[in-house]
Amino acid sequence: MKKMILIISALILSGNIASAAADSHNQTHTMENPTMKMNYDYLAVIPLFDVMAPVDVLTSQKFRTYSECEKFAHDIMMGDNSAYLTTDAGNIFAVYMTLHHEAAIITSSGIKDITKDPKVADLAARIIKAQSTEVQDMQELIKSDALTGNDSTSFQKSMENIMGNMMKKMKLPSGKLTPDQATQVFLENMIVHHEGAVEMAKAYLKTGKNKKLINISKNILATQPAEIKEMQNLLKNSR
Repeated sequence: MKKMILIISALILSGNIASAAADSHNQTHTMENPTMKMNYDYLAVIPLFDVMAPVDVLTSQKFRTYSECEKFAHDIMMGDNSAYLTTDAGNIFAVYMTLHHEAAIITSSGIKDITKDPKVADLAARIIKAQSTEVQDMQELIKSDALTGNDSTSFQKSMENIMGNMMKKMKLPSGKLTPDQATQVFLENMIVHHEGAVEMAKAYLKTGKNKKLINISKNILATQPAEIKEMQNLLKNSR
């Protein structure tokens, strides 16, 4: 996966927390995590994200177009956060699902003020609320020593495959979209995004042992298939 950490002056605190979290792991990290500036010069500041980015920073980002919002979310999911990875299945799941949730929070925050459909705006708000809580819970676990003792040599490859297949199905729009076009892209991509989360949750439930991550996985399976159907209906009614 391509290296991604985006730096933002407002994220200095995040950088310190992330660095401390990575250094505090007593597991061997697979590689260093150097910073890399990205060309998001249209933003008020150049953002820098990794898996430990605070939720309030994620939701505060502003983009010129919804296409740029989708691209940014794409870059977050394709980022290399291997400095946080260990061989524990719970750690691997928490890192990949946090990146996955961060992207959903970014695009949901982006569409919420663009769409003309109040049902889509409501859905986006619900996604932000639910996934923000889960991101904070998983970040706490990543920083802690709780995710140990469940080593799996194949689980990271499973997460990579699910994420990679999901990314291939998602659209990466360009240029300025109308509110209706942006709404359609959001719904189509979020359906695929939710389908990926469902696969990841099912995979963790087969392997995982951490109670909090098991509960997060079960919650994903209890809510996201229903949201997929909701989005499919919203798409059908918009055509």
